[in-house]
Amino acid sequence: MNKAKEKANELGNKFYQGIVFDYDKQGHLAEIVKAKDRTKICVQAILDAIQGKSSNEDWKFWNDVMSEIDGL
Repeated sequence: MNKAKEKANELGNKFYQGIVFDYDKQGHLAEIVKAKDRTKICVQAILDAIQGKSSNEDWKFWNDVMSEIDGL
């Protein structure tokens, strides 16, 4: 697994609220969508904060993380 995908997965898990077994299948799927949305907000804030202030490598990494979120 590449580092951007690992970071996307790590953040997605942090933004998942509750425990998998607390939800029925529909609730679990809805919470996954919410966790992805929360993760995208976080990563977009990072991208906004580092734009023009950080190396292209840092910006590319966080942009890759943003791209990986949809694949979770």
